[in-house]
Amino acid sequence: MVELSFALSQLWLIFLLSLIVTFIIFPLVFLLSFFYDYLLNKYEKAPKVILMLIAAFVGVFIAILLIEIYLEFTLPYALAPGQ
Repeated sequence: MVELSFALSQLWLIFLLSLIVTFIIFPLVFLLSFFYDYLLNKYEKAPKVILMLIAAFVGVFIAILLIEIYLEFTLPYALAPGQ
């Protein structure tokens, strides 16, 4: 059986990680809500699901691009031997 203290410590870690990720992702979601409103106003007859899909794609693309840029600068240093 899993110890209760271990389970609670893992739950606390997951909570903190979720909090950190939320603070990182929220500005991107907030900005993309304005992009979605812009798309709604510009393309009034387009299906809303398609516009949501476009806004979600742009958000994921930006997030992956930022992660890629971050990892390109930090991953070589983390994997370099002797540092």
